Amino acid sequence: FSNIDWEKQPENPWQNANTLDEEGYMEYIHAQLKELLGGKYGEISELWYDMGKPNPAQSDQLRTWAHELQPNIMINS
Repeated sequence: FSNIDWEKQPENPWQNANTLDEEGYMEYIHAQLKELLGGKYGEISELWYDMGKPNPAQSDQLRTWAHELQPNIMINS
């Protein structure tokens, strides 16, 4: 799962310095996680986050959301 929105990120997004601080962006990610992990695709065993540079509180929130939707999921950064 790529945290960044490739249409909104600055030039050179591959440097992985993209924060998730745009207003409303965490809610946008939450909606995407609900779609991917909410049961439509069955049990998901692994989630790999690709790109983006969440702060510690955002990382905690992403982990919490993923485990609420898929309690047994393994998460990698």
